[in-house]
Amino acid sequence: LATGRKRRLDVPGFDAVGQPAFSPDASSLAFSGLKDGVSDLWLADARTGAARRLTDDAEDDQTPAFSPDGRSLVYTSEFEAPGSPMLYRRRLRRLEPATGEAVDLPTPPGLAHDPVYSPDGAKVLYSLEGGGFHDVYELDLASGRSVRACIKRIRQAFAVKPTYSAGGTCGSVRTASIFSLK
Repeated sequence: LATGRKRRLDVPGFDAVGQPAFSPDASSLAFSGLKDGVSDLWLADARTGAARRLTDDAEDDQTPAFSPDGRSLVYTSEFEAPGSPMLYRRRLRRLEPATGEAVDLPTPPGLAHDPVYSPDGAKVLYSLEGGGFHDVYELDLASGRSVRACIKRIRQAFAVKPTYSAGGTCGSVRTASIFSLK
């Protein structure tokens, strides 16, 4: 990144890799890696490509995003929800790559997707799919409270990608449309 030139970073041994997220200092790259039918989070050295596993469970872990200080990742993890109208749900989790400690974050029922930290690291914006709608929610990490950040629900067969501006305004992108939410 410092040179502005693209280069390929090989991380061999995976059936598939996706959803890359650079650390704020660009020294490492978190990604979802599929290996032996299980999708876990991995962290690769951006220079060498050497990767280490961050999660090691039967859940489908995806969409990592670094905190602004680079000390934690927020991501989504699928889990079985017996007795729920949805057999599987997807929740938010936070992980500290240095220690490997992961904790569940309060997530409303549904399928959480594409979390992203606010520029100050105090909140997480994410898409929540449920009942045929995609809503954008914002989770306050101090209180654990999520509020719907979008007044208009989006009924589409595809998800929205939440995002923050540098100034902290939240919005989302779907296909070629951009919506400002606050």
